[in-house]
Amino acid sequence: MNKQLATEILKRNVANRNIKPLKYRLIEMMKSGYWVENGESIIIDSNGVLTDGQHRLMACIEADYEFDCVLVTDVNPKAMESVDSGTNRSLSDVFKIRNIQNASNIAALTAKIIRHNRNIKQQKISAISDAGSKNSPLLYINHQEGLSFAEEHITELTNIFNISIKIYSAQTIKYFSASEIGYYLFALSDSLIIKNDVIEYMKEITGINNGLNITRWLYNTLIRSKLEKKKLTTVWKNNAIVRVYALFRVKSSASYTRVDVDSLVYINDFSSRTGRLK
Repeated sequence: MNKQLATEILKRNVANRNIKPLKYRLIEMMKSGYWVENGESIIIDSNGVLTDGQHRLMACIEADYEFDCVLVTDVNPKAMESVDSGTNRSLSDVFKIRNIQNASNIAALTAKIIRHNRNIKQQKISAISDAGSKNSPLLYINHQEGLSFAEEHITELTNIFNISIKIYSAQTIKYFSASEIGYYLFALSDSLIIKNDVIEYMKEITGINNGLNITRWLYNTLIRSKLEKKKLTTVWKNNAIVRVYALFRVKSSASYTRVDVDSLVYINDFSSRTGRLK
């Protein structure tokens, strides 16, 4: 399949689906080298109308990308109703197939770390939340990209998982998921090698250890929001955790702090000496 052939086929695309964000994810995958030919066919019915392959062909044109595929023609027009009716395979499913231990948790952690590494801060999109991941090409994790990252860093990811599951299990009130804890261990350490003080900090804001006034304030705020069912925004939670960690590093005597919600902040935005924004 190439740009010219795709253009000709799409001229007969008279009754297909509305364009979805999938097209932009495919364009990104083709341009970045993560597109993998998996045997899926392009289907044209007996009236010459395209019934499956619309997004792939549009991406092929916009990315100017060539790929091999099976072109199936003369299909019953009624077959359109059965196309794409199955369940999409998740990153967790892919990890399970590759026999990665604790596949669901490792997949969730992998996705969060990859999003974090995509310069999310400048895009003003949260690396913590999965909300909107199906609608944003920036947040979408291609299976091959996720699998390659996990297999390359499986030792570090497994270590982060082991630490995070212990913290998760020790929570009296389980505010954080294991993958969230794992993400913050990574993000605050700014590395896949987790710092000891980050582990101690996470134990304080999950209520396992009783530490500084500022960490108790954050823990109480998070738990109160859960018990009162007043959901905190992802940006507020992220910024509070990062800001309070900056204060934790300098053993601040503060009992609370103001949390900015205008944009996301990350640990490198703060001075390790003063705990203040640089």
